[in-house]
Amino acid sequence: MDDIDKTIPPKRTSAPDGDDVTMPGKRDRKPDGRFVVGDLIMSRYKVLAELGQGGMGVVYKCFDETAGIEVALKALPPELSHNTLEMEDIKDNFQLVSKLVHQNIAISKNLEKDNSNGNYYLIMECCEGEDLRRWIKRKRKDGELKPDDVLPIIKQTAEALDYAHEMKIIHRDIKPGNIMIDQSGKIKVLDFGLAAQIHTSMTRVSMAYHGTSGTGPYMAPEQWRGRAQSAPADQYALAVMTYEMLAGHLPFESADPAVLQQAVLTQTPEDIPDVPQSVQKAIARAMSKEPAERFVCCADFVAALEGKKVKGAKITDGGGNIWKYLAFAAFAALAVMTGIYFFNDSTERSRGNVSPSDNTYTPAVSVDQTPFYDNSKSEFNGTVSLPNGVSLEMVKITAGTFMMGSPSSESGRWYYEKQHQVTLSKDYWLGKYEVTQAQWQAVMGNNPSYFKGDNRPVERVSWNEAKAFCEKLNERYAGKLPRGYKFDLPTEAQWEYACRAGTTTAYSYGDSSDTDKMNYDGNYPYGPGAVKGVHRKQTVDVGSLGYKNAWGLYDMHGNVEEWCRDWYGDYSNSAVTDPVGPQTGSYRVIRGGGWGHYARDCRSAYRDCGSPGDCLGNLGLRLALAPVQ
Repeated sequence: MDDIDKTIPPKRTSAPDGDDVTMPGKRDRKPDGRFVVGDLIMSRYKVLAELGQGGMGVVYKCFDETAGIEVALKALPPELSHNTLEMEDIKDNFQLVSKLVHQNIAISKNLEKDNSNGNYYLIMECCEGEDLRRWIKRKRKDGELKPDDVLPIIKQTAEALDYAHEMKIIHRDIKPGNIMIDQSGKIKVLDFGLAAQIHTSMTRVSMAYHGTSGTGPYMAPEQWRGRAQSAPADQYALAVMTYEMLAGHLPFESADPAVLQQAVLTQTPEDIPDVPQSVQKAIARAMSKEPAERFVCCADFVAALEGKKVKGAKITDGGGNIWKYLAFAAFAALAVMTGIYFFNDSTERSRGNVSPSDNTYTPAVSVDQTPFYDNSKSEFNGTVSLPNGVSLEMVKITAGTFMMGSPSSESGRWYYEKQHQVTLSKDYWLGKYEVTQAQWQAVMGNNPSYFKGDNRPVERVSWNEAKAFCEKLNERYAGKLPRGYKFDLPTEAQWEYACRAGTTTAYSYGDSSDTDKMNYDGNYPYGPGAVKGVHRKQTVDVGSLGYKNAWGLYDMHGNVEEWCRDWYGDYSNSAVTDPVGPQTGSYRVIRGGGWGHYARDCRSAYRDCGSPGDCLGNLGLRLALAPVQ
């Protein structure tokens, strides 16, 4: 975003349409055309607050009445919205940055056009907390910032930047105003490429970008010169931000752009008092006038700040450098993975014979429906009795081997769907349907769902709550479950194996989307011959569309996204047999796509993730009875 106030007020606790929400301000539009609290944008986004205004647009905090979540909405300037050529570049840019999925990057959700007036709106993740600019100002009122205050922020930002650079995307406008920090110290980088895109005549963000961009004091020399930019330009800005936080001022400052440019191109920053020399040297190298003289990546810059020796760097252990002592204590929780697969591509097909018949496929293994329930034989007939006469049906999934992820030939696949062979060594059971509101109510005693209906899937359920649901069932059936099994969320591998049911196509019924079989946004079909279909804009009763895969599972593609057991991250170090993903992380895996998703994101291989506490309008669950791991 631009240099505007992006401090976000606390979340409201009432229902989305509750009358107890105080909405200050008049309902009339402001004289300059800005929206006011209570306005409804595009018949969907209710304005909760104006977060700030800059030269590149106004940003509002809104409640998405369709998705049931809070979002940040940026209204692009009309002169930009109505410039066809510039908007084409913005759309190209959005297609790139929307692929960034990282715990420290604010998600760009959508770019929407209001057909009534032609104006465009950028829909973004609503980040709690305050921008780093305000945080720095507030902290400095209580005294100087120390390295142990600064490094966690720089480390997280560096991880986000290195991740994006691997995707061949640079930010070009790193500064405190584009970083949000919450009460726990977690940061989110905002406006990845988009603000700079607007500033630079909407040219595409890539490593081959040419032109000036960014905010003066944070711009690298090559930006000032109008030369080609690459990852080192972001590293330079990160170093400037580090200097600013430690020194209390910018390395180069002037209200005159010509004077500022000359300083950036020719001068060396003054040393920062009472800061270890190893830190000074690390900042100086990251701010080198020539990009080739900077660190190989932002992670190396952070390592140098910590006093570690970096290959190719003339930086020594500074002796008594307090940064290095924080490596295992203050930052262990921040060393999370980026969620990228690192497996070799393979064209090997999964085990089993794929044979279409009435839009279903025969799985590689038989579907066992052994009658429930003989603990001595560790069998289970698939019917779970819940309180108040409610029951839950499950299907047995027989052990086997399959190719997890999507082949490189699959259209529209995401980079993190790297295909790899996985073996599930033990049978397990999976809910025939997504957990319904009646089933949730019977176990948990409440119904958090926005779209009410006993037979609709429960939604607005966090991962933590989904796990609590499973644990309550384990308590209820203590000593009665098949030996070595428990109720749980499925692992990501278990979910995809069950979803595919022996198939290797994009969906368990073929390669093209079909709103008769899936509940998704039908305006965005997928696959050869696919046409637009209905967009229901809400959940539907489980199984009501009639399609089931060869295992007998309903609604695996759409309706609600489904939580999985695993931490989201890199599977390259996981076992090929019964994998469970990373040991730690910040996000949990989500699978299946939802009623508001594009068809592309309802494919068998599609991965998503969310914080364990997220309670969004498209998040539900499917119960598993699985081996204890």
